[in-house]
Amino acid sequence: MRPALMLRLAVASVVLVTGLLAGGCSLLGGDESSDLADVSDSIALFHFKVPADWQTTVESGLIAISAGEEPLDPAEEKLDRFWMLVYTSEEPSDTPIAQNLSYLVEQRAELREWTNLQMEEPVETKVGDRDAAMVSATATDFNGIDFEARYYFVRTKSNEVLIVTMAPAGEFDEYAEEVDAIVGERWFWSSTAGSAESSETADE
Repeated sequence: MRPALMLRLAVASVVLVTGLLAGGCSLLGGDESSDLADVSDSIALFHFKVPADWQTTVESGLIAISAGEEPLDPAEEKLDRFWMLVYTSEEPSDTPIAQNLSYLVEQRAELREWTNLQMEEPVETKVGDRDAAMVSATATDFNGIDFEARYYFVRTKSNEVLIVTMAPAGEFDEYAEEVDAIVGERWFWSSTAGSAESSETADE
């Protein structure tokens, strides 16, 4: 290849790469941040990132998120798609977090008239950088729809946070990786959240 042609190709390559970087594109798969939306709770205790095309509603003490095209009605909990609820309480208890999480799941099952509840033992995990408990469960809702769910529970010095993620049976695996990312590297606590006063673990 002639030197002059090689020089022109090299210059063209530099211009192309510079243009891609300036435009926010990446040669390694695109700008992931543009595909995410930041969600903050009403008291600024935490924020996290979800896919930008998910539907989000923020109320006092509650965040409702749906993977569908329509916003989720938290009172309805219609199990026709994946959804996520985040409850925040400003009255923390001193019950061990694993025990408290199991109680909360059982209470939800009773109040919502679920049947066939199968709940695994709580396991230790993290939500953001904080210790948490997680429970996996399956059940049938009052409409006769089978579903799968994961529940996460975290306690700080002045708050408790319950995260509920649910999907119709057989569909949760489609969102499991996204759930792991949300409660893991995409969840951020404020500097005022504080750790729980006791060093609880999920097996207490």
